[in-house]
Amino acid sequence: MKKISVASVNVQPEQSYDEQKDALINAVKCELKIAAAKKDSDKAMDTPIADFETKGVYVRKRVKGRNFSYESGRLPKAMLNELARVIGKHNT
Repeated sequence: MKKISVASVNVQPEQSYDEQKDALINAVKCELKIAAAKKDSDKAMDTPIADFETKGVYVRKRVKGRNFSYESGRLPKAMLNELARVIGKHNT
């Protein structure tokens, strides 16, 4: 709204009513396009990697744009140690 109010200040009084109206409509359309593009790019996609019988236990891959991460929750300690061992093995 602040950017639209700035655009309304830039409207010149010597412009016709239609020109003023078109300038304001164009400013609103431009801001809506920016907001829609920003909203679409902010979405992250989650892909489950494994299913567990226990409630609250999960492993998933999260992709947001060109970035990705692997997330887990409430995994047993033995499984966490095995994951750390495998990741460390590939890291060296």
